[in-house]
Amino acid sequence: MLKKVLLVTFTAAVLACHASPKVQPLVKGISNIVPDEKQALVCKEIVKLIENYNYKKSKINDSISSVVLDKYIKDLDPYKYYFLASDIKEFEKYRFKLDDDFRDGDLSGPFYIFNVYLKRYNEFI
Repeated sequence: MLKKVLLVTFTAAVLACHASPKVQPLVKGISNIVPDEKQALVCKEIVKLIENYNYKKSKINDSISSVVLDKYIKDLDPYKYYFLASDIKEFEKYRFKLDDDFRDGDLSGPFYIFNVYLKRYNEFI
């Protein structure tokens, strides 16, 4: 009986690891940086740690997602040299998705934003 349970658990884990990932949005004109499996796993674990073991028992939700997006954009471009208004408008689609994406280990949003930053930075120079 225990062997069957372990076999089913192992099979489910393998299938979950190899499920089709979300398509990584690419920025034309540069060599895109993409997240790897380790980064996705670390992201999932960090969300679990924050939600379950932080002394405040904080939940990663839409309001935190919004704060993270604003801080990330501000940290990348504090003097507003690189991102265009159209870029910021495009990043709005991630405003209330980052929390769910982080929980799923999907880092495509932050990596896309960073790739846009790299492109704008190279254009600026």
